[in-house]
Amino acid sequence: MKRILAGIGIIAIVGVAGLGTAKALMSEAPTKPETAHGAKDSHSEPQSNKPAGAGVKAAVTALIPGKEGAHWGYEGAGGPQAWGSLNEANKVCASGQEQSPIDLTGGVDAEISNIALHWKPGAWNVVNNGHTIQVEGKDGGYATIDGERYDLLQFHFHTPSEHTIDGHNYPMEVHFVHKNAEGKLAVIGVLMMPGGENLLFTTIMDKAPKEEGSVSAGTVEQRGLIAPINGMYRYQGSLTTPPCSETVLWTVLSTPILVSQEDVARFKALFPANARPVQPINRRYVLRD
Repeated sequence: MKRILAGIGIIAIVGVAGLGTAKALMSEAPTKPETAHGAKDSHSEPQSNKPAGAGVKAAVTALIPGKEGAHWGYEGAGGPQAWGSLNEANKVCASGQEQSPIDLTGGVDAEISNIALHWKPGAWNVVNNGHTIQVEGKDGGYATIDGERYDLLQFHFHTPSEHTIDGHNYPMEVHFVHKNAEGKLAVIGVLMMPGGENLLFTTIMDKAPKEEGSVSAGTVEQRGLIAPINGMYRYQGSLTTPPCSETVLWTVLSTPILVSQEDVARFKALFPANARPVQPINRRYVLRD
């Protein structure tokens, strides 16, 4: 069954327990979905009509806010409800049938192949691109998902969480963006909630520019934002920002990592809300392991 489901491109969302069980943590902190507000006019992403590698580059850049293209945001005239009409290249934001994020409730129990992380620390930068805080650099290692290698490109944050469980958001979510040799994207999402200390997230928020710009983060150990992988959800989806390309294999941790309330507040002071609302599942399967 695993082979059949993998063959139809279903993506994994990995559930990891930081402390306690997923059920116990879910009962403590998630809140009902919020209407996004207060974020700056958001990242614009290059729309590519070029063949071969150019299309791949555009899809990856679409996960990197702050590039050229039509301006969009999380509220008002440029908010999510308008993304599909802001630019012809963004029309799938409105018409697509495999859009992200989604509510993960009701996943089908299945035996899903695990994810092997081969990330490695390196000297990366912390970037305020006007829409989120992003950590990026070179040669951050890779992840193996369903036997395929996906190189780690960057990771960035959203508040509240973009994915929900039983209709509830967590305070934050971090997305680790990967790409394989054929240009396919795989994103590992980790839910975040207050209740502990996380040295890496504290360091990132210490370094995060208050205005748009980039600073050195020193040596970044990406594993500081992920717990041991104990379970997962998997589904096929899209970018959660324009152009909303339906090219992403999603892996999001169902159990959050714990971070400090102070660091969550510091992120929200920069970006009060930068999460796309959940999208219809339509005819997709969501696998749960």
